[in-house]
Amino acid sequence: RRCRWPQDWDSASISDHFLSLNPHPDNVPSNVDERAFVTFSHFMPRADLLPHPAVMHSGYLLPILGSWALDRQLRSYNRHTSGHHHHVYGHSHVNVDRTINGVRYVNNARGYPTEYRYNERHLHQIMLPA
Repeated sequence: RRCRWPQDWDSASISDHFLSLNPHPDNVPSNVDERAFVTFSHFMPRADLLPHPAVMHSGYLLPILGSWALDRQLRSYNRHTSGHHHHVYGHSHVNVDRTINGVRYVNNARGYPTEYRYNERHLHQIMLPA
């Protein structure tokens, strides 16, 4: 609500704009190391990464937390991996280290001090296969 977008842009246009800034899967360099495929985003790629208590606490935030379009896009890179795709994201204040259908999603949230009751405070390490 604090951003000024072109008059004719709706939420789908804004989403499409940001998705277009990511490289197309055909433009991934051919010499990419298939063992170490890591993608990054600020925004959460899918709403079901929130654990149940956080959803109950933050239900009003769900429309801005997950983007299935972003998840579809990052999964389109899977053909460049040998089953070791890691996606690191931010935005939410809930720690996540979860694998869904071959993609490991990691959010090392720091959150606000008042959120310590449901957020562990430790670093997540991504170990890539040898």
